[in-house]
Amino acid sequence: LLRNMVRRDEMVYMAVSAQEVMDAELTEIDRDEAGQFLINNVVRDIVGVDWGFLMRESLKVPGQWRLSFRANNWTREVVDIAKALGGGGHKYAAGASVVADTKEEALQKVLAAVDATNPQR
Repeated sequence: LLRNMVRRDEMVYMAVSAQEVMDAELTEIDRDEAGQFLINNVVRDIVGVDWGFLMRESLKVPGQWRLSFRANNWTREVVDIAKALGGGGHKYAAGASVVADTKEEALQKVLAAVDATNPQR
C-alpha cells in the first residue's frame, strides 16, 4: 500500500488491485487491516495532508473496488465524494464502491468525483 501512495495537493490516496495483493501473498484481512491503519493513522501525520482515501479491489468479485475516505480536522466533507459514487457515511469518514475493469479506470472514476465535489471549484 505504501508503494502505491500518491499525494495530490492536500490529498493522499492508496489503491491496490487484487493481483497486487495476491502477488504480495497477503490475505484479504491483512490488506484491509493495513489499509485501515494507514488511512486512519499514518495519513493524519503527513504534513500538509488534510484528507485521503483507500481503494482496494475485492478478492472475490473482480472489478469491484471498495473505497474508504477520511478527513483530518474537519477539512473536507468526504461524504460528498462518497455520495457522488453511490455511497455514504459521515462528513469526515465515508465509504463507497465503484465497478471498473482496471485500477486506472477505477481511479479515474474516483478522481472525477473528487474534482466534481471540490468545494474550491
